[in-house]
Amino acid sequence: MLARLQSLSQSSPGWPIGLGRIMLGLIWLSSLRWKLPPDFEPTEGVEGLRGYLEMQVENPGFDFYGDIIDSVVLPNFTLFAWLIFLAELVIGLMLVTGVAARAAAFGGFLLSLNLWIGLREIEWEWTYVLLMAWHLAIVLSPAASTLSVASLANKSDTVSMRWGKGSLGAAVLRSTLGVVTLVTWWSNIDSDFYDGDNFVGFFEWVARPVEDGGNGATLGFVHSLTEQTILRAPEAFGWFMTFLELGIGLALLFGIFTRAAGLAATGFFGSLFLVYFGGEEWIGIYVLLASAAGVTFLRWGGRKFGGDQVIAQQNGESPLGLVW
Repeated sequence: MLARLQSLSQSSPGWPIGLGRIMLGLIWLSSLRWKLPPDFEPTEGVEGLRGYLEMQVENPGFDFYGDIIDSVVLPNFTLFAWLIFLAELVIGLMLVTGVAARAAAFGGFLLSLNLWIGLREIEWEWTYVLLMAWHLAIVLSPAASTLSVASLANKSDTVSMRWGKGSLGAAVLRSTLGVVTLVTWWSNIDSDFYDGDNFVGFFEWVARPVEDGGNGATLGFVHSLTEQTILRAPEAFGWFMTFLELGIGLALLFGIFTRAAGLAATGFFGSLFLVYFGGEEWIGIYVLLASAAGVTFLRWGGRKFGGDQVIAQQNGESPLGLVW
């Protein structure tokens, strides 16, 4: 039975971790667009690097960090802007290509930690916690170099290109995703978000144009589907979402019904991606959430250190594969 469990963990596909690594690289590269040399000003109508640094002085995540930015970084802005730009450029390229993947992921982890320290009082801090978890998963996974330039060029390297254990990395993503889901759930409960009227107000705000104070999401078919389903029975859907989000969060945190919870979370966060698409909200957070949930579902290693692993060791594998 133990051999069967080890076989399942080792036969988990490596490509979800590889795609996750490429996704992280693209996120770092896309972040360069608002800090381009030589003046490091944004190319679009968004806040630039200097503006973010000044906000961190005014609203520091930690007082000492705000003092460092004010007394060291801003007086030497050009030097630090070059260092930040080059670090994100190099790490982004390394993650996309898979060159020194674990070293690049560790560098990305440190950059994400720096963003969490600096922006936790300005933006949703769990975005950067999830970024740290994703990079840590790459560091811990033997499948870190899957879909890398080297593995794709070496066509005989089918094992590293397709398979890998990665259970610890997947478990990091699973548990972090559980914490993020539960924190969001509690915040929604505290603000009466699932109340019928607030639920309706949220979907109206998402579809409302930005100039009218809304989010400006652009997928018309999503708005139509929402109007024909959720908005016709908002109280019922509010109760449903209350228990769905709570159940997903608990299952992921404790590793219970892991693969089923991962599949449900993939659909849940994927639907949020569609709801917010085209609006002012940074859509990348829902890519991070949905992809983390997808890895939890696709990789058996997501059960590591969870209740499902204990159940499987004692009672054998679930015949359906989604139960434990």
